[in-house]
Amino acid sequence: MITINKKDVQQFPIKHINYMSSYCRRGREPYKLYAYMSHLFNGINIFDVGTYKGDSALALADNKYNFVYSFNILDQRTVPSVKNVSYVIDDFSLWLWCTPALVLIDVALHDGILEKIMLDKLKKCIILFDDIHFNDGMKKFWDEIPYEKYDLTEIGHFSGTGLVNLADERIEII
Repeated sequence: MITINKKDVQQFPIKHINYMSSYCRRGREPYKLYAYMSHLFNGINIFDVGTYKGDSALALADNKYNFVYSFNILDQRTVPSVKNVSYVIDDFSLWLWCTPALVLIDVALHDGILEKIMLDKLKKCIILFDDIHFNDGMKKFWDEIPYEKYDLTEIGHFSGTGLVNLADERIEII
């Protein structure tokens, strides 16, 4: 069973916070949730799809016993390298042989179309989607997901954070 404790998430200290962009430290941002989620597992591969500056990858790398593959189509990264993150300029679906247990999807456009394509490629993992309330396309995408899902916006991003469970794990939110 995987238990996500909302109070623990809100108080979670992020190890790499000083290397992250200044906006990561203010408002309702999802980085504490990402770091917290990384500590629910040990020895897994994590995919961060949509690197952008690299802040999400650093948060997901908070647990040094996991390895993060951060994917983007352009090199836009501004954060420093850490030893348990590999920044990859490539299509994440070509790397599914790495068998990710946790996947974050936060890709530009946020239209729900690309997110659906990515969801359909993933199996037996837990997926975090950013911006599920960002616009009508994302709201429709989120509403139509037929799998076990949880809206974690309260402890995630102000524009919506959702968790989809495709794993063989029971999830409890307290």
